[in-house]
Amino acid sequence: MFFEQIIEFKTGLRDYLSQKKYKELGELAHKAKSSVMTFGMNDLGMRLKQLQLKTQKLEEIESYEEHVAEFETLIDRAHRELRAILEEIKA
Repeated sequence: MFFEQIIEFKTGLRDYLSQKKYKELGELAHKAKSSVMTFGMNDLGMRLKQLQLKTQKLEEIESYEEHVAEFETLIDRAHRELRAILEEIKA
């Protein structure tokens, strides 16, 4: 389920950002925060919380791109690591 959510989060965050739908961007950041923290990615969760709070007040809009790009980079790394662990367990 988490792997499916990763796609939803990446696509949604990028789409909302490009469409300047900042309310939706913040709501999805909140949802993503909960999921990533479940997997122990607390730093990423806190960054998503920062994005969520910024979108609620429409503060520092220029920083939203950086937040989304950071999420994409870190979630891609986590995805690869989790896949490798699952393959190792199967072996």
